[in-house]
Amino acid sequence: MTINLSREGIFPLVDDNGISSTGWSFPGTIQGEGKLCGVPSLFIRTQGCNLRCSWKNIIGDSVPCDTAHTWTDKGGYSTNVEDVADTVVRQCKSSNIRHVVITGGEPMLQPEATEYLLKFLQSNDLHVTLETNGTIFNPDIMYSVNLLSISPKLGIAPLSDEEYAEIVAENITHLHMNRNRSVQLKFVISQRSDDERIRSFVEMVNDKSRCSCSCFNKMNDVLLMPMGATREEMQRSAPITAELAVKNGWRYSPRLHVDLWNNKERT
Repeated sequence: MTINLSREGIFPLVDDNGISSTGWSFPGTIQGEGKLCGVPSLFIRTQGCNLRCSWKNIIGDSVPCDTAHTWTDKGGYSTNVEDVADTVVRQCKSSNIRHVVITGGEPMLQPEATEYLLKFLQSNDLHVTLETNGTIFNPDIMYSVNLLSISPKLGIAPLSDEEYAEIVAENITHLHMNRNRSVQLKFVISQRSDDERIRSFVEMVNDKSRCSCSCFNKMNDVLLMPMGATREEMQRSAPITAELAVKNGWRYSPRLHVDLWNNKERT
């Protein structure tokens, strides 16, 4: 079985000189976003995405996706998924890393390879976060992920907000059919006007999630993250993001990797 990875592939790993892209002599970085912000992690970035994201910042400039190079099948490479899994486990065992993040692009576009990675990594006692835009539903994958990180792209995905909320709610419902699974909805904030649409979307997801348990906690599972791939862009959107987080009782998520390494790739 093959998997398409972006040019980053598995990162950060040490090179032939014994140094990784972080400047350290050992593999791994920190998860810079979300509930596990600050946790030592290793990343797998897949190639290919079904969306073409861009935002308008507070001064009206268009800001493209910071991983736009993953949008198509070009620019990455195809490799054996078993080799990827073995490499990740070996690197984690050689260090203090117990968390792996599968991101993209959109990993759900490669369901068989993604499911294999999830199951293999979990069988080796690794915690796995799957980062997705939430437009695709796959129940098999939902049974195999530890933390489902959904970053809805409202107004970008070719769906109405209600259709989008239905798919996100379906993912969350199936995720919570197994214990020890958690979810986060992580919204990128570029303007103050994002507020009302996000609140409406969160309410729809909450109403549509079909669980006998309290599977979706609006206060703890919704995170707002400032838009920006550079420190300068982050400084513009961070104050608005913090304001909306406090106003709605949601969580503010920094982007620590940007604070530490700016927009350097593979960090």
